[in-house]
Amino acid sequence: MGETPLYSSRIIKSFHEYMGKYHPDCDMGRILDYAGITTYQIEDEGHWLTQSQVDRFYEILEKTLADPDIARKAGQYTPFSKAGGALSQYTLGFMTPVAAYAFINKLYPHMSRGSSLETRSLGPCQVEVVAIQNPGVTEKPYQCENRRGVFEGIAKLFTNELAHIEHDTCMHISGDRCIYKISWEETPSFIWKRVSNFTSLVCIIASLLVLYAFPVGYSVTAILSMALAAVGVSLYQMHLEKNELTLTFKNHRALADDLLDEINTRYNNTMLIQEIGQGAANTLDIEELMAFTMETIKKRLNFDRGLIMLANQGGTRLAYKVGYGYSSKEEALLESAEFHLDNPKSRGPFVVAFKKQKPFLVNDIRSIEKDISERTRDFIGNLHVESFICVPIIYEGKSEGILAVDNHRLKRPLNQSDLNIFLGIAPQIGISINNARSFQKIREREERFRALSENAPDIIYTTDIAGAFTYVNPAWERLLGHVKEEVCGKYFVAFVKPDDVRRFSKLFKDIRDGRRHFGGVDGTIIHKNGSERIFNMSGAPNLDAAGNCVGVVGTFRDVTKQRSLENQLLHASKMEAVGTLTGGIAHDFNNIIQAISGYNQLLMMKKNESDPDWKYLTNIDRLNQRATDLVKQLLIFSRKVEIKLQAMDLNEEIKVYYNLLKEVIPRMISVDLDMDANLWKIKGDPAQLGQVFMNLSVNARDAMQEGGVLRIKTENVIVEEKTMRHGMELNPGCFVLLRVSDTGHGMNPETRAHIFEPFYSTKEAGQGTGLGLAVVYGIVADHGGHICCESEPARGTTFNIYFPALDVPVSEAPVADHEPEEGKFSAGGEILLLVDDEEHLLETTKLLLEQYGYQVLTAESGEKAIEIFSSEKTKIALVILDLLMPGMGGIKSFDALRNLDPNIKIIISSGYMASSKQRDVMDKGAAGFLQKPYRRLDILKLVRRVLDQTFQ
Repeated sequence: MGETPLYSSRIIKSFHEYMGKYHPDCDMGRILDYAGITTYQIEDEGHWLTQSQVDRFYEILEKTLADPDIARKAGQYTPFSKAGGALSQYTLGFMTPVAAYAFINKLYPHMSRGSSLETRSLGPCQVEVVAIQNPGVTEKPYQCENRRGVFEGIAKLFTNELAHIEHDTCMHISGDRCIYKISWEETPSFIWKRVSNFTSLVCIIASLLVLYAFPVGYSVTAILSMALAAVGVSLYQMHLEKNELTLTFKNHRALADDLLDEINTRYNNTMLIQEIGQGAANTLDIEELMAFTMETIKKRLNFDRGLIMLANQGGTRLAYKVGYGYSSKEEALLESAEFHLDNPKSRGPFVVAFKKQKPFLVNDIRSIEKDISERTRDFIGNLHVESFICVPIIYEGKSEGILAVDNHRLKRPLNQSDLNIFLGIAPQIGISINNARSFQKIREREERFRALSENAPDIIYTTDIAGAFTYVNPAWERLLGHVKEEVCGKYFVAFVKPDDVRRFSKLFKDIRDGRRHFGGVDGTIIHKNGSERIFNMSGAPNLDAAGNCVGVVGTFRDVTKQRSLENQLLHASKMEAVGTLTGGIAHDFNNIIQAISGYNQLLMMKKNESDPDWKYLTNIDRLNQRATDLVKQLLIFSRKVEIKLQAMDLNEEIKVYYNLLKEVIPRMISVDLDMDANLWKIKGDPAQLGQVFMNLSVNARDAMQEGGVLRIKTENVIVEEKTMRHGMELNPGCFVLLRVSDTGHGMNPETRAHIFEPFYSTKEAGQGTGLGLAVVYGIVADHGGHICCESEPARGTTFNIYFPALDVPVSEAPVADHEPEEGKFSAGGEILLLVDDEEHLLETTKLLLEQYGYQVLTAESGEKAIEIFSSEKTKIALVILDLLMPGMGGIKSFDALRNLDPNIKIIISSGYMASSKQRDVMDKGAAGFLQKPYRRLDILKLVRRVLDQTFQ
């Protein structure tokens, strides 16, 4: 129980008062510090101390005074001390001693939790009090002596003499209780009252006997004599009683005066706290608050001067803020003084109180002169301070400043109660100052929020409980065109598409009624000009101070551009996925086409046009070519074919393909060309842009089955600032516009949303691959261009394509190699090594080359090729190597062959290879590249050219 609060601080306070009266030279501060008790604790009547604290207090006190009876003496003083409470003393004064000891039973639990008391009367001047130690508590002998002294002192309140106590049973000798038999002497007035009563009774009896035994004359004289004796005794008793009452009333008057002083002090203290509290509640300006606090202290408390100092923002200086009672000269001194909080050598009371959060109560300034610097002594001397109180102003453990009062005219000593009231005021000042600061911060935050809201790129809104807008920031006007007055008071559903009204009405009700939040919800809001803007919306309940929902608060973020980019990215991702797939199967598909084509060409070499099978063979050849073209489209679509960019005139390219277009466009469709004569140049791949032109034109043809007009237009376009055109965002710059439009059946929005997706087609089965527009989209993207489609059912379709303009001269078109006519190849006799994992390709290519005199060795893998070349490398003149093979693979085989013979000529072949890999192998020294499927003339021409090359 050593750390359990057991004893009221009033017990130690009575010791403190006793020492102040009978041992004023004793340093009670040192004794309290040793015991771990603060002055503020003993002044707090609601504070309780532990057994170890009171033990240490008595230990150092007895050692200091060398008086083993100090506990008993302090106990005898307790009934007369302020710690006992003026009201208790005043009440006890009107009791008999027996009643007073009985009343102690009720008071004792408010003084000690270590034991309990039981009292019984043993007679008119004697009682027995039993103190029973509570379980788990171990009181010390000095506590028994202190209790004994209290019991002795109570009798003195009535008899002016200490009570006599027999203490034969003590818990510190044996048992768990102490028994005190308390007796006191009767007062003289009480004794003479009994004598008076007895005398009166005797006189009455004697008078009756005299009347009966003696004549009347004698009896009257005797009776008068006895009556005078009885009256004399009674008057003496009344005289004694009057003297005792006079003394009692005198004592009670002093107690009453003390009580009235205490009541007045408590009233002023209460009013002080109340008025400061009201001022704090009504004032949120720090300067006004501190001035009001000083004025209230001046009015309610008895001090000559007072001041408040606060730390600066950096916490390095204490600055004078407000005060009272100072002359103008003294106030100027305070305002100019610097109290350094960041100087570790500063020892002034103000700085120490602030830094150590320690209060000061100094009744004589001379008592601390040795502890302060010369500068501080001069400062105090200039202010003529005689005594002062200084307490730190603390808020949530942090020092904010100091509150100080002093006397230089009044000579009344300062006491602990004075300090206590300021210890109570200072935290309230700290709270009030921080409330004012918080209010100021709130106002600043409101201003910042207003500034943020006014300048926010997103729309910020609030609505009332019915859903009508109560606030929108300027972003609404900037993004949607309506001024604030056109929005506030209207409902949100007035600005959305009719199709979305039900959805957003449900969202609003969920927020309002279910206290739900929503975010990341996309919706379309109609611009004032009628256009649609996509917003990402959020909303949450707007609650009042009582927690009731009063509306909705949230934001709208314009994501029109973002969603457009996301759709483009999604489309690009789909194309990339399909492109990866098509690129992966291109090699195998081309190998199959190559095998079919090889067998077909071998048969055609043995036939002529007069042969009945010739038309079948030529049809097979055309179908092979169509399959080859389809694979090329797949590779273009998947961006697996390297773009060969050059400066070009789009008009000239359109003219080249226009002649081809006339062959595929029926006469019922007219073609209208409108080309800018001064069209800027662009950087592009003529073959791929020609495919764009043809794909769009053929699609337009298919959309006009019953005739119409195909319009092709080119023009120069200058974009001066970032803008939206045809649903596309264009950055500033110069562009060449290609517009292809038709008057066909058009498309609905759902179809229009999917037209650039691979394998999406609205044509009947067998009439389209679904790759045409996907290929167009991919080519345009590869050229850094933008494409969009505008179409409505029954109103035709328009494709707008913007290409970045290039202000450079058109390069000369590359001159095509002269291709020898069939039958003009010189026969070869060299030995060739043909390497491929496809058996059919080995067979057909070997037969083809042997028809022209070459000797062909074959290998079905890279490992087999290395084996053959190792033994025949002096004879082999050329290796034709497929790069995509299982096992060792083409690239490793290429490296191994070059290691065996660095000068060996190698033609690489593949049904598909990414352009970057093709360049890598060519850079390693490959003599040529043969793209599958190849025709007979392709391989014969390349083989002959490579064999005839002479390496330097």
